[in-house]
This record gives sequence, structure tokens and C-alpha cells, in this order.
Amino acid sequence: MDVGDMYAATLSLEVQGTVAKAVEGALAVEAGGGLPRVSARLERTEDDLNVHLISEDLPSLRAAINSFLRWASMAAEVAQGADQLKDNSYDSPSHQGG
Repeated sequence: MDVGDMYAATLSLEVQGTVAKAVEGALAVEAGGGLPRVSARLERTEDDLNVHLISEDLPSLRAAINSFLRWASMAAEVAQGADQLKDNSYDSPSHQGG
């Protein structure tokens, strides 16, 4: 992409622990070329996952922002749900068939 007439945005997502790993994994797949006319790069810090987006035009940038935010939200919800399932172990009575 020629940098002359490009548009850019950075999403800074505050995620940590297993949620951060899940979100980063989900977004890494999409950053690898999932959107036309948009270049995406992920950068991980201690407390944030930054998504750097560069686009040829504003509509493509807007679409990429919306898509990455939805993907991040969905991945975080799934990861949090999985963590809750692990934390909520319970003992169920064994079934006594007759």
C-alpha cells in the first residue's frame, strides 16, 4: 500500500490473562489478510492488545474497526465463559439406574 492517501486507526483493547490470549489468537487470524483494502498489525503490551489498521479509504477503515471490535468482543466472551465453566466445578450425584 502506498502511504500517500492512507487512513489509520489504532484500537487499544484492555485484556489480560487467558482472555488476552484468546482475543489475540482470534484477531491474529483476521489480521493475516482477512479484509480487503486494509492492513492490520497486532501489538501486545502487558495490559493491552493494540490493533493497528491502515486502509486505502475511510469506508474500509470503518468496516475494519467494526469487524475487529466485534471479533474481539466475541472472543473475550467465549474465553470468559470457558474460564467460568472451569471455576464452577460441581459434584453431581451419580445416576442409580434400576
